Amino acid sequence: MLEIGGWPVGAFRSSSGEYVYCVEPGAVEPSGAQKSARTVSSLPAYSAYTFDQSGWKGTVTSGALSGKRLRQINYVLWEHGRTKSKAKAVAVQLAVWMLRGDPGAEAWLDHHLGWVRANGGKAYIDRARELVAEAQAQAVVAVAPKPKPLRIEPDEADPTTGTVAYPAGTTELRIDGGAFDNGGELLKVSGGKAGRATWTATPHDEEWQGEQVVSITGNWKLKAAGWPAKVSVQPPVVALQQRLAAGIGPVTSTFSGRLSTTERTDIAFEPVLSTLVEERMLSADGDRFSDTVEFEIADGSAPWPSREGDDGQIEYAPVLAQGTVYGPFEAPQEPGDDVPDDAPTAGDAAVIAEHGPGEYRVESTAGPTGPGYYYWVWRIREEEQTAELREADLLPQGYDFSDDFGLVDEGHVVPTGLRWDTELEERVLDAGDAVLRDRLTVEPHGGVWLRDESGDRIPAVIRLTVYGSDTEPARAATAPEDARRLTEARVEVDRPVDGGVVVDPIELPSDTRGWVTVQACLYAEDQPERWRGYTEEWCDDYGIPEETARISEPEQPGQPEEPARPDDPELALTGSDGDSMLSAGVPLVGLGLLGSGAGALLLGGLLRQRSRGGARHYGLHHPGR
Repeated sequence: MLEIGGWPVGAFRSSSGEYVYCVEPGAVEPSGAQKSARTVSSLPAYSAYTFDQSGWKGTVTSGALSGKRLRQINYVLWEHGRTKSKAKAVAVQLAVWMLRGDPGAEAWLDHHLGWVRANGGKAYIDRARELVAEAQAQAVVAVAPKPKPLRIEPDEADPTTGTVAYPAGTTELRIDGGAFDNGGELLKVSGGKAGRATWTATPHDEEWQGEQVVSITGNWKLKAAGWPAKVSVQPPVVALQQRLAAGIGPVTSTFSGRLSTTERTDIAFEPVLSTLVEERMLSADGDRFSDTVEFEIADGSAPWPSREGDDGQIEYAPVLAQGTVYGPFEAPQEPGDDVPDDAPTAGDAAVIAEHGPGEYRVESTAGPTGPGYYYWVWRIREEEQTAELREADLLPQGYDFSDDFGLVDEGHVVPTGLRWDTELEERVLDAGDAVLRDRLTVEPHGGVWLRDESGDRIPAVIRLTVYGSDTEPARAATAPEDARRLTEARVEVDRPVDGGVVVDPIELPSDTRGWVTVQACLYAEDQPERWRGYTEEWCDDYGIPEETARISEPEQPGQPEEPARPDDPELALTGSDGDSMLSAGVPLVGLGLLGSGAGALLLGGLLRQRSRGGARHYGLHHPGR
């Protein structure tokens, strides 16, 4: 025992070694030997006047106790009272007093619980209340068990086999309409635990059938434990002292019964499918629509019917599915149960699932006609199946399955084709300060310009690459290997624009000389990641005249002008009547400074080079004109 504030609480140890507890709260504690233990189904009434170390002084009375509360005391004493722990024994003793619960002992119990609490024993009280709650929940009489029913479960992949789940206590099973995996109709079960037995039936032996019947019966035997409303009491030798008690534990009873169940397996199964396109991005140039169709059964459906063929292989009921490709659409379509009434049709295909559930690759004979979004929609209809399947009612009458329209996983995209014209605003640029000013006019090619979910056209980024060369570039599909890449620019377009898009000025390196030309290309790598592949790659030509410019050489200050050559056919005397000096017979070497003094006419003045039509021309320059 433990002393709490000087008041002893806990278990006694009897001469037999048993731990026993007071079952008459407020009665005089035993001080001498106890009589031999005997099992009782009730505790008698008592009345006593006592006082103790807690300051209690008064009379306690209690009526007789039997039934439910005595059963709960038995539970607490048996499950928790057989302990060497003094602390646990305190909680057990308090719980027994709480369960005795007679109104005549209520004042005594309240006083002593308060004493325990005031002297640091709140944990004992809390634990005692837990034991009371546990006893109230667990201390029940033995009840005849109700085993779970037999449950037949056909195998999802093969309806001719399955399992039967049987409950604990099953001793044997019998089957009608099949056989267990031991080859017989009787199966002995040992061990007493719940389990499963495998069975095999033989539907579709001659022809497809819409129903299979399997009946299984069985016997069971179970023991059930209960808590009797009894305790082992040791009466006191000394009169008026209280009784001590120990639990006697639970008792066990044996029960038995029969099991029976019948399973009618409706083979009117419900096949469904889902699809996933192998190639989302297609080209309108020769690609065909293709899809991967995966067949399975709907949730809650009967299994896919199968049987053993003549060759010993499993044969599945063949199911036909029809697929239609809708499109092209300019923008992604909203997923939905139904296909829009005005949806264009682009192709179709069919597949027979002759190998049962699984994946089947399907290719249509048709392909996309142009840019756009395309969507597969597949259906399985009872009315389209073979006569054999329909006569056997393997699919529910009128069965009509269709997957959703507008699913991304069931869609193809043919990218936008864009073509453009480009033109430089200036074809002759000053060396050292050369800036290209370009204009880009874009139009969709071969169909529509794809739009996003919001209805906006998908943007495209076009790369402008500037190449340099010493001579005027010749037009070609690609730049020659010796073309110098000078710089790049990029422009984003999202719609055709009247008059074209003006590209931001492109500054050339200051040492650029000769000729420059611009080639415009659309590359997938330049596109926003989300829209990469939604616009086809394409380049215009290298060396397009409208995209080619010459870099002019600036005149150097103080540099002497190139002297006139005697054989220049365009050499003429500025200010003359237009006759050629050569034709007039004037020798070129005679030209010079004629006259003298201020105001004399400078006839042999500086020569000036003129450019006309790509050829060089020469003439006289007269100061002051």
